[in-house]
Amino acid sequence: MNLETANFYRKLAGIYDELFPVEASTMQFLNEAGARPGRPVLDLACGSGLYTEALLREGVDAYGLDASPDLIERARARSSHPERFVLADMREIGSVTAPLPPLFDLVFCIGNSISHLDSAAEVRSVLGSVAGILDGPDARVVIQYVEMEEIPVGSARNLPALRAGGGRFERRYVRTEWHRVTFEAALVDEDTDERDAIRNELLVLRTAELVDWLGEFGFGSVEVWGGFERQPIEDSWVRVVAATPE
Repeated sequence: MNLETANFYRKLAGIYDELFPVEASTMQFLNEAGARPGRPVLDLACGSGLYTEALLREGVDAYGLDASPDLIERARARSSHPERFVLADMREIGSVTAPLPPLFDLVFCIGNSISHLDSAAEVRSVLGSVAGILDGPDARVVIQYVEMEEIPVGSARNLPALRAGGGRFERRYVRTEWHRVTFEAALVDEDTDERDAIRNELLVLRTAELVDWLGEFGFGSVEVWGGFERQPIEDSWVRVVAATPE
């Protein structure tokens, strides 16, 4: 994470929970996917840890991992189980040990976090590492991302602005190449109009390729939905992929 991005997320951390609250439909999906009391679950790129914390309150043996020191600090400060939050990049998941257990029943990576990886090779590497830490007959990985394949090169997609704590969070995707989009984000103080912005290059995930890669790592059953309410993909920009090893 570069310095500009780190500083931006430091400011975002203060209102992150209000911007991205826990959604009942997401929790229900995760519960049905394997996040049940006593079962080990990993929230990969957990942000401020809201979903990890919500699962812990349900008795799930949940852990959260994120590369942002500020978001992990916020997660630890809120939680009665601060040791459950690990500061690490998802690309390091194959080498992270304590306090994480060696195996999980469910690993989930939501919020378009996987698109922040630099290349298809890194996505495949993370998927391979995840496959290595899943165990059990009902083990599963759940990945959520924004579908950007349909944005023509040179065109943009604006997401609705989010508001919290007197601030406005603006997001825009600009397709620059067939495999890249520029993510333009801004935090705007609605009282002073002061603006902090970042531009990050994101990977365009192609769903068909992602399904193929999951197959390479032994995920024999793969479902793709348009959201956590299992909407048809034609009705949404969001993709939720749930995969189970053979």
